[in-house]
Amino acid sequence: MGVKYSSADYTQTHQKIGTEVIPLTSASSVKDSLQFSGQKESKVSLNSSEITAYFNADKYVYTPLSQVQIKINPDGTGEASGILNIKNFISYVSLTTSTQDVQKAIDKFHINANPPFYAKGTVTVTNNQVNLNIQQLEVGRIPVPQNYVVENISAVNNYASNKLNSIPNLRVRSLTITDGQVNLDATVPERVLKLEK
Repeated sequence: MGVKYSSADYTQTHQKIGTEVIPLTSASSVKDSLQFSGQKESKVSLNSSEITAYFNADKYVYTPLSQVQIKINPDGTGEASGILNIKNFISYVSLTTSTQDVQKAIDKFHINANPPFYAKGTVTVTNNQVNLNIQQLEVGRIPVPQNYVVENISAVNNYASNKLNSIPNLRVRSLTITDGQVNLDATVPERVLKLEK
């Protein structure tokens, strides 16, 4: 998608959001590999380069995505592409969801290895409730039929909402996409401890 970013974009985004990241040297379980504490207010607007830099700087050992690009369009849509690490994805989702449910979805769509993905659509969040509308989705460079997307979007929205609600002291009052930027108004954890690669 051609989104360019630099380390300065990450630094700027990190300072805007204001959550301190503290590396963990060890963790006894996947659950212990990601810990949150404290809270602070965060009201920021981020562009494509800043968000892309933030995703790609993540060194969390179970991060499910790599080579991520996020493009925020002037018409209020967003695009995302990258590589989905299936093993990490299952570990990451297991923090809040049964891995059996995840495996069923992976098997249903015949996803294996670490496929590239592409998605386009809109997203809003109000009081930790996610409303994602996917207009186009590809996994492994194969288009996912829109009827599959429609049938499963409520489960995706529920998962994303539950994920937000599982993070202590995170309250996304509002997240919108306007004028080529993501606008966030939230209470966020002051610190996150994570097991890094």
